[in-house]
Amino acid sequence: MLKKKIKFNSKQIIILALIALTIAIINTSGLEANNKAESTPIEKAETINMDANYILFNDVNQLDQAADLILVGSPTMDFPEREHITTYFGDGAIQDFYTLTDLKIDKILKGPQDFNLATSQSLKIIEPIGYAKPEKKENKITREEYSELEKGEKYIIFLMQNDQGQYVVINVNNGKFNLNETEVSFASDSENVEHEKIKKEVFSKYKIKE
Repeated sequence: MLKKKIKFNSKQIIILALIALTIAIINTSGLEANNKAESTPIEKAETINMDANYILFNDVNQLDQAADLILVGSPTMDFPEREHITTYFGDGAIQDFYTLTDLKIDKILKGPQDFNLATSQSLKIIEPIGYAKPEKKENKITREEYSELEKGEKYIIFLMQNDQGQYVVINVNNGKFNLNETEVSFASDSENVEHEKIKKEVFSKYKIKE
């Protein structure tokens, strides 16, 4: 069977070339969009900061005196998996919020005489951070720019016991110090400088190697 050759004039060739180019551009754009969607991580929930009235300490001796419990430990769960407590007023406004964080204890540096939790056991502590809508894990809310303890990191943490017998992180971000080199960068240079100053004092007092 003979194949019939189809001849195109120059105008038809130009039109076909433009159609092919348009199709190629559409396909490339679609591929780039898909790749971008696959590679772009899920955005973190927006963080809302609230001012609070805290007694702040600017050296290790003040921290040591104020703390009921000082320990070295690591969170056992990622932040979204923890128990987040948020209460509301009758009009729907947020009344209170916090997160219950389970810690695996590595070392106890100071504790009450009746505190008999052994090393390697876990302790649930309170962090002044949570979610505005805990059931949806939406809109992270915190006090005084506090950043949560991260799973996989080890910290020395200063805690005070509240009226319900729970242990709460004191001194906001300067009540917890990452034993690894990586630290969260704070809002201002002065905050970073103060944190590093207290951290060095803490490491020296409790003989922790950097």
